[in-house]
This record gives sequence, structure tokens and C-alpha cells, in this order.
Amino acid sequence: MALDFETHGLQIIKDIPVRCENCRTNFFISTDEIERDEDCENAHMGTRINYRFYAECSCPKCGNEIVFWQDASEYPEGAVESVYYPECSGAEILNPPDIEIPIYDDEIYISNDSLYSRRFTAEPRALTIKGKLAVDIFDGDAHIENQLYLPNKRTTIWLNPAGRLLPILIEETGSIRFEENRAVFAEVLQKNPKIGAMCLLGKVAEAVIVRNCTDDALLNRIWLSKARKNRTTQRIADSFKAIGTGLHSTKNRYPRKYNPSDPQRDVIWINNTGECALVAGGQASAGNIAGLQIKVSGNGLNYIKKSLSDLKYEVPLVYFPMNDDFDMILDRVNRTGTFIEPGIDFIDVREIDEDAFLEIQEYYPLLLGLFMDRLSGDDFVREATGIEPLRNGIIATTLSVPKSDVRIIHKKRLLTAEKIRR
Repeated sequence: MALDFETHGLQIIKDIPVRCENCRTNFFISTDEIERDEDCENAHMGTRINYRFYAECSCPKCGNEIVFWQDASEYPEGAVESVYYPECSGAEILNPPDIEIPIYDDEIYISNDSLYSRRFTAEPRALTIKGKLAVDIFDGDAHIENQLYLPNKRTTIWLNPAGRLLPILIEETGSIRFEENRAVFAEVLQKNPKIGAMCLLGKVAEAVIVRNCTDDALLNRIWLSKARKNRTTQRIADSFKAIGTGLHSTKNRYPRKYNPSDPQRDVIWINNTGECALVAGGQASAGNIAGLQIKVSGNGLNYIKKSLSDLKYEVPLVYFPMNDDFDMILDRVNRTGTFIEPGIDFIDVREIDEDAFLEIQEYYPLLLGLFMDRLSGDDFVREATGIEPLRNGIIATTLSVPKSDVRIIHKKRLLTAEKIRR
């Protein structure tokens, strides 16, 4: 299924009729011209999302400059809390905009493959591969000590993404817990499940970046260099480890570094004495701690463009472009007169860790299934720790891959009773 990543949350759903204050011409501000900025804050019943809708246009008759803006909030997630009166300079608003949370048909979000049904059945399909095919199976019915080496760039396809996601949901986000020998999905189900799935996906992306830095010394050096905005030697990088400021592992091991509401740094680096890596030439007293801001979205024009244009972030923003809109966002931001340097201020995760991006793509429909209550906690754990080693990969779809090397991995991690109790 091709995932649909249209705008989530509150939206202005109709064009706005206005009258020019200069020539008295009536016209519409199109919804295509309206952009949206948003920020989140923690509250008693979950997350409050504050929105600002804004548009800049001109009168089609006299060219008079028109600026529109309106604020609204969503709390709890999936419910309209407040809609403030719209404001407009250069024109009179004839009818206030309609702001609501559209409810889409389930088929937009949910695949009808076996993963979302309560029956987990395998339906093998043919694989058409141009080039070499290597299959690595870890901790399943076969045991491969070392990954197969293929000389060219490879695409990694996770045949059981649930198995790799499960430890993150238990150990890092606390989204799955065990009660009376049952696995329970601990996130609050919302009226609009897409919001919950995308918010949780951002936390999962943070965990994936941290895990990959821990597992790969070279990747750790590259990301630390990006965070420090300067080349970092491998010797120095090896003395620092990545941690997520909002992850449970940080709360348990480094409680003073735990700050899930940090608006700037999702990932930072610390050494053995707990000191943070600094931006090159910076001082800790000045707040110049090296870090990365992680964002996942399928509609970055509404979600992050305004923040980039306003230079909101003092650290590099690492973006998972779920709808392949990185270049579009960069172009729109730079057209505003704010120069954002790709690879420095704004980073496409695919340029550094393509496997992390592909992994996050695999997780979105799983999380959506959980938030829509189509997949229970028990269903998810059974899927993640499934018995048959390749049942969900070759079942998924026909593959026709132009790259020369494809590596298919099924990785299963069984949780010990001690971990489950924790």
C-alpha cells in the first residue's frame, strides 16, 4: 500500500472569502495558500497542540498586500479545544474560516494485508531481483555470526519490522507494557489516530538514531560531527555516546540528562564523566551543547517550514521526509530570504543513514494499526516474536529492485522474563 501522509490535525477546510480594503474587490484566500505552524506542550490529559494558520497574498485587482493569520489549539489530541478570531491586514474577512479535524476513511491509513488482521497468514509472492540476493537470518532458525559482505551499496529490507520495533516500544518509549501476563499498548487512543502514530514515530526515530550511533562507531562520528558543526576525529567520537533526551533509557541511566520537553535537542552526546559534547568553539555555560533535533513528517511544509524560516533551532534539524518533500521544504524556506544550508542546518537523514529512514517507514503502518485498535498489544508482541522466520517478508509484495545488491534480514529478539517484568 502506498501510505498517504496528508496533513494531520486541525485544518482550514474551505477557501476564505475576503474584501480588499484598498479597491473593495471580493476574492478568496485559497486553502492552498494557507500554511500552518504548530508546537506541542505537555498537559494533564496528554499533549496540547497549538496551531497558527497564516497566508500572504495580494489582491488580484489592485495588488494590495494581504496577510492573514489565525490561532487554534487541539487538546486532548483529536479534539478541537480553542479557535481564536481570525485577523487580516489589507483585507476584511467576510466569513470566518471553518477549522476542524477531518476524519478520513480507514483505507487511507490501514493496509488490508495480513499484518492488520487478527489472523497472521503467509501468502508467498515471487521475488524478481536484478543482481545479487543475500539473506541474513539472525536469532531465528538459522544463525549467521557475521553479516554477508557485498561490495556495492545495499538496500536493507526488514521482513519482520515488528521484531525490531518491539524493544523500542518497551524500553525507550514505554508504549508497550505487560500487565497480568498480557501485553498492553499504553498510549492513549485518540479520535484522530494519525496524530498519535506520527508523534510516537518521532520518538521512535530518536531511539533509532541513538541505537545506530551505539552500534556503529563511524555513524556515531558522522552524527556527532553534524551536531558539533565541525569535523570530529574518530578518537574523540569514541569517547562520547549518543543518548536521547526523551528516552526512558536516559531517564533510567542519566536522569539529569532526561528532558522530554527540550524544544531544541532530541539527541545529545555525553562522555564517561557525564559531560556533554559541545558545538565546536562553544561553552557549556553559553548553552552551546551539541545536539540534533529529529523530525518525522509527511507534510513538512506545514510542520517544519515556518520553524526553519524563523531560525527556531540552534542545532541541526534531521528530517525523515516520509513523503519525499525535503527539497521542496528547502526551496520554500530559502525563497523567504532565510538561507538554510542543506547538510548543515537541515539534514536529510537518507544522506547519512538510509537504513534508519527505511526502518521508520516500515514502522508507521504498525503504529497506526495500534492507535486504531486494529492491532492489540498482544497481537503486536506475537507478531514481533513470531515463530516462522521469514513469514512476513516475502509475503508482503512483489519486489522489483533496480539496485545491484539487496540484503533481506529477519531479526528476532525474544524478551527475557526479567525484561518483561521491568
